[in-house]
Amino acid sequence: MWGSGSGYQYEDTTIHAFFHSSKGQWGLGHVPIMPFTGEITADNYASRYSHENESAEVGYYQVFLERYGINAEMTSTMRCAYHKYTYRTGDEKKLLLNLSRMNSVRAGGARWTFNRVDENTFSGSQNDIYFYAVSNNKINSIDSVKNDRETLTILHFADGNSPVELKIGFSFVSIDKAKKNLEAEMMNKSFAQVVNEAEETWENLLSKIQVTGGTEKHKRTFYSCLYRALQYPALRSDVDGEYTDPRGNVVNKGFDYYTSNNYWDTWSCKMVLLGMVEPELTNNVIRSDIERAKSTGYLSSGFHGDFSTAFLTGMYLRGIRDFDVESAYRFALNNATVSAEKGKRGGR
Repeated sequence: MWGSGSGYQYEDTTIHAFFHSSKGQWGLGHVPIMPFTGEITADNYASRYSHENESAEVGYYQVFLERYGINAEMTSTMRCAYHKYTYRTGDEKKLLLNLSRMNSVRAGGARWTFNRVDENTFSGSQNDIYFYAVSNNKINSIDSVKNDRETLTILHFADGNSPVELKIGFSFVSIDKAKKNLEAEMMNKSFAQVVNEAEETWENLLSKIQVTGGTEKHKRTFYSCLYRALQYPALRSDVDGEYTDPRGNVVNKGFDYYTSNNYWDTWSCKMVLLGMVEPELTNNVIRSDIERAKSTGYLSSGFHGDFSTAFLTGMYLRGIRDFDVESAYRFALNNATVSAEKGKRGGR
């Protein structure tokens, strides 16, 4: 549902689209995609669904779209998404992209581009993310449906009984890098193979903590919470290490670059947990914060207080030290001594 936090609420009864980025409580929602058949308008294309015909696991999601009789399945790698849509026999296979809208941007407010590359491939951008998508089905034609605020890009696929499978690479740098991410992570893999690899990745991560005692419900609750705690920050750099810095420059520092983390409420618990189960990743999160500070002059604060300083200090004392400590100290000092009037954002 548009505008509903991360875009999904259990109480919702309709689905407008499947999108490809989320920041938990606050928006994002890049590249919304929806399979459909029949006729739609730009004001009316959502489908009802039931939780009885929905399933979700780590690395896999499935839901039956009642309006269109389509079974939708999705999985992912670190930088790519894999969609699989099974239509009813004889139905026209169509797909819409609402690039004029994001969950964090009002209708019609997104900046976007769309290009057809060949009969199976399309690419484009939405605000600060680029995509490159390859379909197993030939794209017969492309048109659009509009209202006074939004433009839906409509793809018409060739007839046939096979599901439509769509592999999409993403990048914050360029369409070419989105293509390279797709080629590196997913291009030559089947849907089942990507699902299995995603499950294996999460199993290896979640199994770093073993619990005993309690009920099965307690264990499900524990591992569900652990799974959600480890979903953010998000990886932002490409497979070759390139990313865009706060000034829009393309740089490569030789490590995995992560999105800015809101330390408010998380520095004392979630981020400490991340440091315990994924110390190398946590070190890269710290490196990413320091790189951003080189552009802004300050470590990320978030609302009020200098929680990032406490987080970095705690990680250093726990032995995570493979970062530029002198720069971290200098930026932390700015957080503590340079007033908001001189450009400080966030804390006091």
